[in-house]
Amino acid sequence: SLHADSAPGARGASVYTLGEGSDAFATALARRENRADLAGGLRLPSVPPEVQAILLSLMRAETRAGSARIARLAVRELGEDVQLLPNTHRQAGFVVLKAPDMPSILLETGFISNARDAERIASRTGQQAIARGMRSAVLTHFARRENRRDALGEVASIDGGTAARTAR
Repeated sequence: SLHADSAPGARGASVYTLGEGSDAFATALARRENRADLAGGLRLPSVPPEVQAILLSLMRAETRAGSARIARLAVRELGEDVQLLPNTHRQAGFVVLKAPDMPSILLETGFISNARDAERIASRTGQQAIARGMRSAVLTHFARRENRRDALGEVASIDGGTAARTAR
């Protein structure tokens, strides 16, 4: 999710992942933004509620880990060409980050209340720098995810009561 914010005296981009709020500013910003967003639904398999709760918990844990990986990559890639806020990776309860099955980040591209940020955000050069950084972060994330899957390329299967390792 891409955003531009407004706050007196603030300048620089930041990346958010789902969390309780890493600071008062992040918490207040999430509260304000959430008023404008609607939560999406999720379909789980038809299993008992206890199993659904376990599946949802596992899904959320993996999703948060994936979101944190993408956020670290985004900070690294954007930092080459885009001025970042100190403590760039922040956490807050933005509704757009709450899908339990999809890693997500919210990129605050800067502050339109700051003349230099507003100029960068509006310029083709600034937009390209943001797009390049995000493209690189996303492509790197998916390449690493595939490499992890390849490294784990074996799954346990049960054959005649004994566990056998088989390649996917």
